[in-house]
Amino acid sequence: MVADAAHPLWVVVNPATGEPAPYLRVRGRLDGLLTRALYYRLVDAAQPETGPSGTELVVYSAGERFVLGSVAGD
Repeated sequence: MVADAAHPLWVVVNPATGEPAPYLRVRGRLDGLLTRALYYRLVDAAQPETGPSGTELVVYSAGERFVLGSVAGD
């Protein structure tokens, strides 16, 4: 499956632990939790960009921009 406008990718951070939980919309309102290994592969492919909350790690897919998280210390 390709992340796109109909199948967005987003990350929820647990406020207590700081652990990221990456999700991909599968269909309708069905969301899939990505594996840790896949998340780290996405982070490796991500590029830092300036965003509203400082420097963010982003990936692009099918012309869409997806934020994986903020860069620490920014």
